[in-house]
Amino acid sequence: MNKDGMLLVISGPTGAEKDRIIEVLLDRNKEIYRPISCTTRPVKEDDVEEKEYNYITKKEFFKMVDQGAFLEWAEIYGNYYGTPKHPVKKAIKEGKKVLLEIDIKGALQIKENDQESILIFILPNSVDELKRNILNSKKDTTENLLRKFNSAYNAIESISTYNYGIINEDLNAAVIKIENIISAEECRVERLDTIL
Repeated sequence: MNKDGMLLVISGPTGAEKDRIIEVLLDRNKEIYRPISCTTRPVKEDDVEEKEYNYITKKEFFKMVDQGAFLEWAEIYGNYYGTPKHPVKKAIKEGKKVLLEIDIKGALQIKENDQESILIFILPNSVDELKRNILNSKKDTTENLLRKFNSAYNAIESISTYNYGIINEDLNAAVIKIENIISAEECRVERLDTIL
């Protein structure tokens, strides 16, 4: 029987289609728990509050920072994002697999504080595909597109700090690779309770 659950952290550059991979992964693996993050960014038209984010003010956000309520937090494109600590710790204690989709700054905070966390980096199939996916965002200004390109290239340079890297050549293959990582991690000797 396995001990406590596990913390999976998935990151990758804008344009790697990690959101779609995670959507399929969660659909196929209902037991994986994805906590709701907090953000100060404005609500978008297609957002569903309390599904992906709790939208809070900067004042509320930094009050939570001061209280040590976040497992990790970061500023991204002028907005703040954070993962509340309590629901994650509770779910792991209950033996659940917890999945966080966070940026590299947040992932590195988690790695520093939790050596048992499993960091997975999603890469696009090619630089051309990365460019194509970023340019598909029709609502972005030229300035935002340039910022996303620069951010994507900087993100890719951080891959060596992760445990695993997956090239998104095929959506289903990428999901299966994550499932295989989870299975392999469950079999690590240190995660098994003794039978003696």
